[in-house]
Amino acid sequence: MSEHRVCAPIDGIPTHGEVALRRAVAEETRASVTVPYEGPYAAYVMRPFNFPIASRFSDGTFGVHYSADRFDVAIAEHGFHLARALMDARMPAIHMRRAYLTLEFNADLPEIEPRAELLRADDYTASQQYGSDRRRMGDPGVRYPSVRKAGGACAGLFHPILATDVYLLTDSLSCRWSGSALRFD
Repeated sequence: MSEHRVCAPIDGIPTHGEVALRRAVAEETRASVTVPYEGPYAAYVMRPFNFPIASRFSDGTFGVHYSADRFDVAIAEHGFHLARALMDARMPAIHMRRAYLTLEFNADLPEIEPRAELLRADDYTASQQYGSDRRRMGDPGVRYPSVRKAGGACAGLFHPILATDVYLLTDSLSCRWSGSALRFD
């Protein structure tokens, strides 16, 4: 089954410190990616696999590529996580531009089990175990309802080779961080 999805954005260029930290973490936790995605925008498709971090369906020992079924859902999901990262970093007010990709993937992703603990807004303990279990059982990824945008759907791919056609959706989305809140223009 082939589906179109809006991907996580192409983030800005990381600082030297962020690059060093990502490399150190990657060396410690890198999951084995036997068949990488090698098409357009490969660096961005491969980022979560080359530099895995803890997320909704991963404890950080393997990468998951997240996407949404619509642009507004991708913005809601990404906006939440970006604002949290900026808040944690105590980032002062800043204006940023974001680019978003869209991709097709070739996989029939199973819906997650309808358990409330898998869709908690801030506690990923149960969903991380669920993702690890599903990946170990050979599932290609998971499909789940958006926690940040009612009526939206998200997908998490466990393997980069499942991505097929990847292209730039927009390269001109502007967002402003006030020091405490994020707003997309």
